[in-house]
Order: sequence, then structure tokens, then C-alpha cells
Amino acid sequence: MQKRIVSVLSILAIAISLCACGDKTEFDGKETVDDEHFDVEFSFLDTTFTHCIELDAGDSVDVSIENQGGNIAIKIQKDDEEPIYTGNHLPTSNFKVGIDDAGIYTMTLTGDNAKGHVTFTRDKCIQPEDVIEKFFDAFENADYETMKQYCTEDCKKQFFHDGDVDGMVWARLIEIQEDDYLDAPQNMSVRVEMETVPESALYDSAKPVDTTYFYVYLVDDGNGSWLIDGFPTG
Repeated sequence: MQKRIVSVLSILAIAISLCACGDKTEFDGKETVDDEHFDVEFSFLDTTFTHCIELDAGDSVDVSIENQGGNIAIKIQKDDEEPIYTGNHLPTSNFKVGIDDAGIYTMTLTGDNAKGHVTFTRDKCIQPEDVIEKFFDAFENADYETMKQYCTEDCKKQFFHDGDVDGMVWARLIEIQEDDYLDAPQNMSVRVEMETVPESALYDSAKPVDTTYFYVYLVDDGNGSWLIDGFPTG
């Protein structure tokens, strides 16, 4: 009876050991995920991992692959639609996959006796409003150098002066509005609170701090973002 109990325990121990080894032979590594990121680093991958990320039209997915051996395959797919990207036997590489339609996208990583590191990262589409808000975040503190990061060269030459920008010492954004008068959807009308210099046509010694409107003109910078090309006072 004692021998039988020992034999049963031995069999259970072997079974548990085999199960643990089975899991290990599929994946040995680390997975990190959040709302905008899917990161899998592995010394061995012989299975499939998936993660869903919500994307907007105009976004892109930055894919980074470090292949140290074996077969690495990926797929990016919205719901049950045709995948927007599939790749097999992928080498070490970095590339972008553009997103035309908003939705929930599944990132799929499959390894076949693979070793390496794969990341999927959401690259959010920058909207004109985003650039305007960052510009005025700096303008509120009279941080002209930071403001210039969001402007074209023509804008910097025309509107930036020593101690003011188009006659304003600082300006605080109150609201952004669409304006039917403007001929392009990326151009906006904004209302701001501002302090003007005495040389400005808007200067009132009795009320140096006042509110006004701007027509903010933006142009595509060619890299998926926008630059302010002018902001004349309306």
C-alpha cells in the first residue's frame, strides 16, 4: 500500500513538472500593455499574444521589431474586418502603419521558436486644436521660444518682436471656435485675454489687459502635424 501511494505521488509530481515545462516552452519573457502600448520582450516565443488599442482616424501604429532568431509574425486588424497589416518572417525593423478609420484594433504577435522584442505604440494624430492649445500655453507665460516651436519661419519673422508677439506681451486662450469665414478647416478663430504693449493698435492705457479674437492660420508641416503660419487680430 505504501509503495502504491509513493507511486501515485511520483506520477503527480511528474505531471506537474511536465505542465510547468510546457508553459515555459511556449513563452519565456515579459509582456507590458496599456491603452496606447503593447510590448513583448522574449527569450523564447512559440505562441500568440494579442492586445487591443483604440485608435482614431489619422493615427498610426509605430511597430518596432528586434528579431534575434526564429520566425516573428504580426497582424493589425479592426474588429472582424480584413487586416490592415500582416507580416511573416519579419526581420529587425521599424515602421508605421496608418489608420484610416477609427475603432478598436487588435495587435497580434506570433512567434515560432523566436527570440526578440516587439512593440506596438499608438502615434496619435495631432489636430490643429492641439497645436493652438500648446502655443497659447506658452503664450500665457510669455515663453516666446517655446511658442516658436509651433510656428513657421515666416510667422516667426513677421510676428515675433523683442518683448512682444504681434503687439502682445502675453495672451491666455479662452476658447477655440470654428469660423465659416475661414477657407480651410484647420484655420480657427480664438478668443483670448491679452496684455498689449503701448505701440500696439489695440493698446488702451485705461485697460491694458483686454480680450480680443484671432484668426489662427495653420499649415501642414509635412510630418503629420501642423504649424501656425499667422494669427492676425480680427
